[in-house]
Amino acid sequence: MYESALLASGIAILIAIAFAPRSVEEWNRANHTFILFGVASALRFGNIYFWLNMTSSNPLYLPLRALDFLLVVPISALGLEMLHFHALARVKEVDPNLRRIYLLVFSIIMVTLSALLFVFDIQTVRLIALSTAFPVILIITATYVVVFRDNPLRIARPELVWGSMLIFIGYFLYFGGEGFIAGFLRMLDLALSVQIIGLILIGGGGIVRRLVSFVGIYSRLSLGTILVNRDWNVTMTTMGDEHLSEKRALKVANEIVNMHNKEIEQVFDTGNEYIIPYCSLESYKPDRLFQIEIVPHRINIKGNPDSIAIVLSDVTVSIEEKEKEQLAELLNEVVKERNRAEFYLDLLTHDMGNLLQGILGGVQLMAEKQNISHEKSPSYQLIMNQLNESISLIRQVRHIGIESNDVGDSKPLTVRMVLQESLDKVRAMFPEKEITLRIIQAYEPIMTNNPVPLEQGLVSLFRYIAHSDESNVEIKAFLDSADTKSQIKIFTSDTGAFDNLASDAFKWNIERSEEPSQVGDFELILSKMFIERAGGNIQFIKPEDQMAPKIIIELPSS
Repeated sequence: MYESALLASGIAILIAIAFAPRSVEEWNRANHTFILFGVASALRFGNIYFWLNMTSSNPLYLPLRALDFLLVVPISALGLEMLHFHALARVKEVDPNLRRIYLLVFSIIMVTLSALLFVFDIQTVRLIALSTAFPVILIITATYVVVFRDNPLRIARPELVWGSMLIFIGYFLYFGGEGFIAGFLRMLDLALSVQIIGLILIGGGGIVRRLVSFVGIYSRLSLGTILVNRDWNVTMTTMGDEHLSEKRALKVANEIVNMHNKEIEQVFDTGNEYIIPYCSLESYKPDRLFQIEIVPHRINIKGNPDSIAIVLSDVTVSIEEKEKEQLAELLNEVVKERNRAEFYLDLLTHDMGNLLQGILGGVQLMAEKQNISHEKSPSYQLIMNQLNESISLIRQVRHIGIESNDVGDSKPLTVRMVLQESLDKVRAMFPEKEITLRIIQAYEPIMTNNPVPLEQGLVSLFRYIAHSDESNVEIKAFLDSADTKSQIKIFTSDTGAFDNLASDAFKWNIERSEEPSQVGDFELILSKMFIERAGGNIQFIKPEDQMAPKIIIELPSS
């Protein structure tokens, strides 16, 4: 009888075996937790099978029943470890010592119950267990639901969501099946079946966590969490790692809070989360891009947030992949349009030009044979003039086709990608120099509807900057956006490239008779022309105070 207990013991052994190889390959606390859980559960269900098939008169009956109570204690402790109760409670600012208090109370109850078996009858001990141990289990279950719900760590650790939910439901069935079905209803076979389902869910939850981390949903992200209270104080941060000390992590966290104080204030006022798709963090990892999610953390009795959580997600890889796809689409469109334009231009300038040249040659040959001159034949003169005008028109059409201001429709691209592509071209022109570009994106991605002329304008501007005498050229670009315009602010204070520029550097007009004074001025003129073709404007600002001079490019918001 009660072979279901042996089946449950076998499933517990399989759970331990499933996590054993990974524990040998790498030291991982989670793997060892599941192994210990599997071993403890296998022992407990094996023990249950033996005492269920014994009579109460058997001398081993009471010791085995007492052992059953005692084995529940480590299984409960392992469950809290599997569910990451300590980490979740810490982020939600619930005292993590609650776990120790729970385990201490629960252990005392279980040890007392095991001792009472030798004093009272089984029915009395069962009633005591249902009135003491079961309420403690319900209290810790309710507490876990509170700390798990809307926990920012669920954003930072996506494998916690489904994996922990499966483990939580599994534990609820594991103890609920025993406490309610076996204790109240006295349906032992059904209770064992429910516990088997619980075991399967617990093991499945652990495997789900491992698979989610393995495929990279979590491992591709470099994350940090910052908790901020109503007084704008950072109460906790998880940004410290092997490259960042705890003191430095706190300083960086405060800088991030100051940088996004408007967004944080908005979340405090409205209670709604605010997401910044991507930005760079100069003081943290300037070469990476981060998505910032500002979400309510602790909610007071009035429904307003008393603290908020700032969750940082490294999205550099996904942003770069998206930009590469956009660039590939743009290049394909440019190639198609170029081929189409070249076909029509060749048709006009080559085929039609050859026809007109043939007609002109034939008319000239006929005039020589007939001894016809301009003076003698006004008709001949009219024909020659019209042929020459037609040939000239064809040449003008080709010239207009090449130099046209109509750049055609193209898909919008991010300004950040256009900046990077422009710099790559300039680097190729100056291989002897080390040219670096640091892009600081404060808010949502800025798009441009005319990436081709914008890139040409930036290439000309970066070429001017690269003519600096410095061997290491550093360019900083700050991107900002408003309702109708977007701005690119370019600084090169370290190289002194702008020191000799006048405030009217971009006011030279191509229709003016005087020539630019310096070779570099041509690049500024070209930059101005191309940026205007992109629908924007460019100006140089040299403040009277000690602030660094800068070039500002304004573009229409797409």
